[in-house]
Amino acid sequence: MPPPQQDKDVTRGYRVLKLRLTEVKKSEGQSGVQEILKRVQDDINIFLKRTYSHIHLFTYSHRKKVAFTLAEVLITLGIIGVVAAMTMPTIINNTQKKELVAQYKKAYSVISQAYMMIANDNGGTVEGVFTSDNSYIDVFSKYIKNVKVCRTSEEITRCYVDSYKHLNGTIVNGDTGSTLTTPDGATLRFYHINSSCTGTTELKKPIGCGRIRVDVNGTKNPNTVGYDIFDFYITQNGIIPRGHEDTTARVDDPNGWGRGVTILTKGKIDY
Repeated sequence: MPPPQQDKDVTRGYRVLKLRLTEVKKSEGQSGVQEILKRVQDDINIFLKRTYSHIHLFTYSHRKKVAFTLAEVLITLGIIGVVAAMTMPTIINNTQKKELVAQYKKAYSVISQAYMMIANDNGGTVEGVFTSDNSYIDVFSKYIKNVKVCRTSEEITRCYVDSYKHLNGTIVNGDTGSTLTTPDGATLRFYHINSSCTGTTELKKPIGCGRIRVDVNGTKNPNTVGYDIFDFYITQNGIIPRGHEDTTARVDDPNGWGRGVTILTKGKIDY
């Protein structure tokens, strides 16, 4: 029969586990979970300060030897496992969001630099340079290094997803066509608006040449507008993101198309 003290330790351990489980369920946000983790560590430290015999590891002893019971080990591991299961999804999600922000900014930079070089080689303007969807593929592929061209006719090399989701969960289908894939893995799908760059499609001013739909991480998930899929406009004044003051999309549109501006102004995905 286990010594009375050991029975008390086991009972206390189960009570601690039950308490910590309750706290995890009630916690809000990462900061709350971190506080619970600190409490778990304190509980572990208390267990480790107990004194047990080296020879009889499961028998309580008053000798000053460090050991702990199997019950305490299992209870402690149970607490750690539950808290880890609650925190890991949040940590992974935050890491993915930071990755997508960096990829968005990189794609914007690559497209903008290519635009400036195209304009520079055409007398400081892009008017008259583009005449169709495929003309963007032909021109931009010359100004983005090591880019991969994926033609619609070459289905085996298709680089863009055939369907994806709006931020509010609705499915978007039929978004097909030739694409470019940058060395960083972003895929670019081009839409022609106006050869003289005076188009007003989704724009408040007659400045539009074309639109680029970008999936910043290619065919990888989440394939959701506002997270890894965004629009940019090729205009007389340069490349502007959808949600910009010259576009008709609002930053807080529920479909997510204007969220690129949020990333540029806040430097993070906080939605």
